[in-house]
Amino acid sequence: MSSKTTVKAAENTETKPLFRKCFSPGETWSKDEFLDGLYWMRQGCSLVAGIGVGLAGFTGFAVITTFITLNFLLSLMYFRSVLVSFFVTPQNITNALEHRSRQFTRGLSREL
Repeated sequence: MSSKTTVKAAENTETKPLFRKCFSPGETWSKDEFLDGLYWMRQGCSLVAGIGVGLAGFTGFAVITTFITLNFLLSLMYFRSVLVSFFVTPQNITNALEHRSRQFTRGLSREL
């Protein structure tokens, strides 16, 4: 019985609320957590943008396309800043460059 309570306590210390996790670089994510965080961040941005545009009195197709573009770009910037930084290491860059150079030399040898 006591071992179950310690396991639960250990699990509770490891998990952070999703909102805090979204703004803490260096966190580990599961796929579902990341998608949930991205979804709610996009919903929050949409709410703020909708209220701002409504109060300013802007209407029309240009506002809709601007919103879609900004929503996409903000999601992409968030993904690149928070998640990609975990995967970019000097060793990964070196491996990728070596792989590309091997592909390039194979392509040249086939053409000759």
